[in-house]
Amino acid sequence: MSNDQNKIHEGDLFDTIIVDGVSFEIRYGYYADFERERWEPMPIFPDLKTNPVYTTDGELIVTQMQDICEKYKRRPKRTDDERCADCIFFTSENKKLIGICRNAERRRRNNK
Repeated sequence: MSNDQNKIHEGDLFDTIIVDGVSFEIRYGYYADFERERWEPMPIFPDLKTNPVYTTDGELIVTQMQDICEKYKRRPKRTDDERCADCIFFTSENKKLIGICRNAERRRRNNK
């Protein structure tokens, strides 16, 4: 087996994360074209801030590395990174990188 077969390629599957029945296929890729010249592909997560997705109960699905919102409340003993994962409202099953924002004010009221 050659080293190229062990190498990660753009488009390879990193993980499939299911949150409340919603499936997210996370594939390797790049966030910007210039990254192709400098780095190996990395897992690309959906932009859930720009394109929100909700659970069947209307709760907002977020990535743990997402920038914080106006409802952010830092968990005790967390870093100063200020990402969703550091917020008291963020929950994630099995420590996955995508979870749910449990802040009631961010819940979608109309579950259409």
